[in-house]
Amino acid sequence: MAFVYFSCLYLTWYRHDLSKGTASTTPPLKQKQYQSLSAEHMVVIIYSGVTGFLDKIPVNRVTAYEAAVIPYVQANAPEIFDAIKKEGGISPEVDKKIKDVLTEFTETFQSLPVASSPSTSLNPLPAATVGTRVLHPEVKALLDLEMPRRQLWCAKGTERRMPPRGLVGLVNLGNTCFMNAVLKCLLSVAPLVDYFLEGMYEPDLRMDKEGRGQLATAFAGFVRRVMDGKEGTVVSPADFRRQLVRVAPQFSDFSQEDAHEFMSSLIHALHDDLNRVLQPLQYSFCCDDTDTLTPREQASVGTSSYYRNVDIFFGTLQNTLICHKCHRKKLPFERFSSLSLALPPTSTTLNNLLHTFASRETLDEYLCDGCGKRGPASKSLAVYHCPEVLVLHLKRFDFLFGMGKKINTSITFPEELKIDEFLSNVDGADTSATYSLIATTNHTGTLDFGHYTATTRNSDDGTFYLHNDTGVSCCAATLVQNPTSKVYVLFYQKRH
Repeated sequence: MAFVYFSCLYLTWYRHDLSKGTASTTPPLKQKQYQSLSAEHMVVIIYSGVTGFLDKIPVNRVTAYEAAVIPYVQANAPEIFDAIKKEGGISPEVDKKIKDVLTEFTETFQSLPVASSPSTSLNPLPAATVGTRVLHPEVKALLDLEMPRRQLWCAKGTERRMPPRGLVGLVNLGNTCFMNAVLKCLLSVAPLVDYFLEGMYEPDLRMDKEGRGQLATAFAGFVRRVMDGKEGTVVSPADFRRQLVRVAPQFSDFSQEDAHEFMSSLIHALHDDLNRVLQPLQYSFCCDDTDTLTPREQASVGTSSYYRNVDIFFGTLQNTLICHKCHRKKLPFERFSSLSLALPPTSTTLNNLLHTFASRETLDEYLCDGCGKRGPASKSLAVYHCPEVLVLHLKRFDFLFGMGKKINTSITFPEELKIDEFLSNVDGADTSATYSLIATTNHTGTLDFGHYTATTRNSDDGTFYLHNDTGVSCCAATLVQNPTSKVYVLFYQKRH
């Protein structure tokens, strides 16, 4: 049974890699980033999990196991890889050989202490020497990881069709205007729509008995209904919502909700459904293990450990932290799907908000891992890698001591946004990025009694439309950019 399941999984995900002849003799990586390894290497990695060998390994040692198993098989039974590549799968003969070598490897691995030294006979995680540096093996593995990205198909452009698609209304199911507005904004993101319409999501889909994968499947069906619907008709998002509240129950009671929170929850839930990392990754290296890395290497290590397949909305943010006591400088990197911008009490521009976001601030109680002391430090932010779609969240809702209020500051924002001045200047960072406005989520009313709408640029005819639940109407681009206190979330797509 395990063999049948595994063969189907393998043939579905990796046959295209075998046809391209992507066999590699480089040491494998300990992370489950399927697209970064040759197909025959991944057969052994997945096989060790499907057949129960990984179940015998403590969770905190799984990554070490995966880092060591391929070199072990390569050294003791290299013919296995040749047979898998030749046959495009696992024959009964290869099945027995893999089980024998994995049994031997697993028993040897289990006998090693957790912190085994590089001198052990198996040496599952040898120290990696790069030049004059000795790196933690997990750090070295992450540096070697070839991150799969979808920038090529994001940049290819979308074929325009007439009459324009997506000009259908959405049924308000009861205080679900926040959901309808966000969905219409997402439907203005052409690469995302193409990803689902053209079935590119299907190889990435994770299905399990707990229901994972059902949200992405429901979202794909919703996208098809909206894009195939005739102008002036109305579509109900009820089926999609039913799957959403299963994974995000905070949106289940038909009360007024925050559109940005909904958008963030939806994007991350879709990523979870389309993520080929089958279980949370475990790492044993600490901050000191990355001290000798260059900024480019630190960015790679800091973001690859939780990479997601669909990276349309994800960029990399660089923090710069400087301790005022020992002057130690750290460059932590993190992935982001949106940037939240604080609002002043008076009218301002989007550019001013970005300046405030990136400006240096002082931290009073920073615990430095260099000198080990708590004290003042400076912190600044910069964008290291730009996302395909830049989402900017204006923090209009302020909560203090359990009381909330809406900040009605008027904002002026451009149709073309150039963010070069907010990019990092360290090695490996993006050097230029220009974006075009494609959508806004708008809020009118008060914190307790409000309503959401969306303004989107249709990817077929390039015209802006106002979406108000079941209503869709054309609006001028100049109206979209006028100073307004309604805009809440802005969506900008990168120009190529």
